[in-house]
Amino acid sequence: MKIETNIEDNIVFLSLGGEFAGQDYGLQIVNLINNCLQKNTTVLHLIIEMEEISSIDSGGLGVLLTLYNELDQQRGGEVIIMKPSMPVEKMLNVTKLNTVFLIVSNRQEAIEKLNKA
Repeated sequence: MKIETNIEDNIVFLSLGGEFAGQDYGLQIVNLINNCLQKNTTVLHLIIEMEEISSIDSGGLGVLLTLYNELDQQRGGEVIIMKPSMPVEKMLNVTKLNTVFLIVSNRQEAIEKLNKA
């Protein structure tokens, strides 16, 4: 699985690719984001690019909710899902998590949403 992070302007950008199995990669992703947050206490937002995700399981959805809890609920920030692949979009719709997360089609739209928040 591809997992990459970058921090710009108090936003963590997380890019994921491959099979998103929470049991296999969940702890690694959560720890990676928590480390970013601990090192950069001014970070409030997380943008997750999911265009290259081929599948996502319930554990992967749990990871997204854990990150949402950390950023949105505890820090008052936003978690945005950017360019979800068809399997991700389908799972978000079926589970109604599309009502929890902001979902955008590109980076510019994500940043505009954050500027309005």
